[in-house]
This record gives sequence, structure tokens and C-alpha cells, in this order.
Amino acid sequence: MPIDDPAIDYDKLLARRNAVGISSWAHLAKKAGVSRGSVCRLLTNEAGKYVREQVLNVLQSREEELCRVPTRHEVEEPIHRLTPPNDWKIVSNETPSLIAANGVSYQVAKLESELLPSRFARGKFYDLLHVPPAKIAELVERLTRHAKVCASLTSERRVAKHIDTRRLGEDTAWWVLDEWVDSSPLSQMIDSDVEFPLDEVKRIGSELLQGLSSLHAHKVLVRELAPERVLLRDDSSGCIITDFELAKLLDSDISVSGKWKLQSLYRAPEICGDDRDFRSDLFSWAVIATELLTGRTDADFEMIQKRTNDPGVAALIVKCSDKDYACRPASAEKVLQAWTKWKV
Repeated sequence: MPIDDPAIDYDKLLARRNAVGISSWAHLAKKAGVSRGSVCRLLTNEAGKYVREQVLNVLQSREEELCRVPTRHEVEEPIHRLTPPNDWKIVSNETPSLIAANGVSYQVAKLESELLPSRFARGKFYDLLHVPPAKIAELVERLTRHAKVCASLTSERRVAKHIDTRRLGEDTAWWVLDEWVDSSPLSQMIDSDVEFPLDEVKRIGSELLQGLSSLHAHKVLVRELAPERVLLRDDSSGCIITDFELAKLLDSDISVSGKWKLQSLYRAPEICGDDRDFRSDLFSWAVIATELLTGRTDADFEMIQKRTNDPGVAALIVKCSDKDYACRPASAEKVLQAWTKWKV
């Protein structure tokens, strides 16, 4: 999607969906003739123009009625100044220009080292040119947070391996470089409308819980666990959790503001408050697991049980996705213990 397309407002879209008698996002996707994943990506401003037009037609609404009114630093435009860091060259652009949850433009590219040929990196280029100067320092701290998280889990194979974080110019552009892995975002797999085999769902669910358990042990709350932040290795050797710029470090006084620019179906309701609890990540995990199983993020107990053929697993997922975080299991480790007992 062109980066200058205005972002859809979640509350406006939900209100319009309900007004025309559509009961769920899956129902909306079916009527619009698009995948369920595409509707989810529409809410994070990552769906294509075709998806947007189809959804607007079904909702009998104009674009301007459902979009957010941008503030100065939310005015998005294409990144024309994509400049590689020193000693690296751009091999390919892996994504179009996207918008992070904090409203900042970024783009993912594959880079190759000029000093060590055949060494590749997954680079995220953040364009801060239009960010107000008063916000630059806050955003820079967030960008370096990814490196801090990765550094604390150097031996964890479910977490991205960080190479470098580099500044370009006067803090107006930053590169975050991770070790390159031949992979695809989980969001692409969900968006393809291919039903996941149950053994794959169990494997991915287990690996995400393993990663969360390690992160939580190091006092890292992901807060933004979503399919686009999970990479599936092409060699089927496991998934990787990445993009920790918006994580919360519970042993640090520095926090991330609760003012999120974009809505997400995978973000726990309490995230925008002051609660500091690892159970928020379990909510995100449960939504992902639900979507992998049923193709929708809002499936109920009966739908999950029908797919898993296991009432215990269905109850576990529903409990993890409870709107009240106090009702969720105490830890990712406990969820993993119950999850691994599932007989596919």
C-alpha cells in the first residue's frame, strides 16, 4: 500500500461493520471476497488498495469516513532517501514503506556486507525526518531497545540475532540490523488463506511460547507480538520473534508511551495502561493461535474445540485471550506445559 494512504481507524471501522449487520471480521472478509488476514492487515495500514476498496464497498462507506485524521508527525510519504549504512549495500527491498505502531515510517531490506561478502543482514530503515525534534530522543531510545533485548538473549534461537544499530545524519534516519535468515513473516502465511495443519499449529505455538518464556525470564515484555513480527524459517527449523523496538524492559525506568498510533487485533486491552504483566503477551499468543487454527481472530470456544478436537486446548486458548489479564495463566511456561500435552 502506498505510504501516503491514510490509516483506517479501528473504532470507526468496527462501528460501521456493526451498523451494516456484519458480526465478525471473518464475516466481513467473506463478504468482501478477501482473506481474513487481509482484513487484519487493513487495520494496521498494511493491506493493498484492492482490499481497501472491497471492504469499503461492502460497508457502503467512503474512505474519508473511516480514516484517522493524521497529526503532523503522522503524515506519511514514500521513503525516497533509503541509504544503506556504511560498509553495507542494499540487495533487495523486502517490504514497501510501512508504519510502525508509533506512527514512524520504516522499510525492511536485505543488506550485504561490503567487507565480508556473502554476509547478509535483515535491515529495518526508520525515517525520522518528519518526527518533531522533541520526540526524537524518545524514538531513538526505542530503536536501541531492540539491540538491548537481543543482547540479553544471545543464546536463544527463538529470538532474532542482532548485528548493529546505526544512525544516519542528525538522528533523522536509523538502521536496525539483524542476522539474515531465509524466512517469511507469519502474516504472509496467514494471509494466504491456506489452512495450517494441526501439527504445524502446535509447533509454531510451542516455539512462540518458548521464545516468550525466555524473554520474560529476562524481564522483557514484548507488548507487540503479532504475525508480522514472527519469521518462519524456510528450512522449517523454527520461528523467530523479532522487532523489539516497542518492548517494555521491566528492569528499566524507561518505558514506552501508551500513545499508540495504530490499533492491533493482537494487542492486549491493558497495554495502553500502566500494567506491567507478562500475561499481556499471552493474550497476543492466544489470538495468533486462534487465527492459525480457525482463520479468524475472534473465534469462540466451540469453534476452537471443533478444530483442535481437544476441549482442554480450546479452554487454554480462551483463558489466555480473556479481556481481564488477571484471569489469564500466570506464565508462558505454564501455558507451554499445557500446550505440549495436546495430542494432535
